[in-house]
Amino acid sequence: MDTYKVNIFSLALTLLVMCLAVTTFAAGIEPGANQADSAAKPLRLAVIPLANYSGLAEATDLIMPAISGKLAENGFVLAVSADMDKSLRKYRIRSTSAIGTTDAQNLAHDLDVDYLLLGSVDLFLPGDIPEVAFSVRLIDISDMSVLWANSVAASGRDYVKLLGVGLVDSMKVLIARLVTDQFAGFDPDSVRKLAANNERKTSGCVVVVAFDNLSQEKFGGDIITAIVLSELTAGHQRLLEPGAAMELFRRNSRFPKGEIDRDLLGQLHEQFGVDRVVTGALDRFQAAPGDAPSAVPEIQLGGRCIDAATGRVLAAWETERVGDQSEKLFKLGTVHSLGKLARQATHTLLERLNILEK
Repeated sequence: MDTYKVNIFSLALTLLVMCLAVTTFAAGIEPGANQADSAAKPLRLAVIPLANYSGLAEATDLIMPAISGKLAENGFVLAVSADMDKSLRKYRIRSTSAIGTTDAQNLAHDLDVDYLLLGSVDLFLPGDIPEVAFSVRLIDISDMSVLWANSVAASGRDYVKLLGVGLVDSMKVLIARLVTDQFAGFDPDSVRKLAANNERKTSGCVVVVAFDNLSQEKFGGDIITAIVLSELTAGHQRLLEPGAAMELFRRNSRFPKGEIDRDLLGQLHEQFGVDRVVTGALDRFQAAPGDAPSAVPEIQLGGRCIDAATGRVLAAWETERVGDQSEKLFKLGTVHSLGKLARQATHTLLERLNILEK
């Protein structure tokens, strides 16, 4: 009798397994296949050399290996740098602060990569108390959108706690800390989720036209433009890679900064589905001297949000900040880094322009 019960149980179990197999096959999944297998495919990145606004070769020598090392540690497969250099020469790509559609597709084909990572060294001030800032962004080559971006900045003084403890006096240590912060949570799975975000795909498209530079910092407008991109990608809106817009501008023999005419607005709207344009001007961009403990950075900038279809200015605002504006007890609220202050000011500006997604 016991044997009969066991045989009935075995038969029932066999039928259950067969039903599950048939159901799985009908759903288009092979028996035993893991649905995560497709997601397990390594994501390949090409890290384009950062545009160096500091003018010091030491900056990229220290920052580029730190970024590549962190990306590899986070699970990305990186294109070989020698192959990258060869492709940049082959297609005569000189500027690496932005990239157009044709160049992006050529690099992706040659290097067999899924995405491009590019950016800039915004500040690099070595000394007894170092200061550094850099920005990066990830380009989805399929639609030339900025999928993710982040700008980080710090002075060695920004880590000082009560009684002066925590001062960072090594540029290498400062860069390592910032790279860790910059790529925290940035891995292949997070990129796949961003790429699959339907809300981002169907939302209105925004493009940032390079900010005009009225400050004494040679590349001030470009630095603010990079920070604006980082702030905008925090939302779910689609953001066009500036290089794609610049490619269109070059075809029209025009190079707008801080403003844009109706004709170019119309072309952006028609060719890329751009709904809004953000641009503006940087008036003051001043770092605090490293040897002056009481000195603080200062920034002043203004911006506009423009409707691409009509050319109407939707909002305009100007803002300025100084590093001790939010000073707390014992000066622990002072911002010593110009890059960090710039990101705070930029965030405020974009909030006033009603361009940030809530």
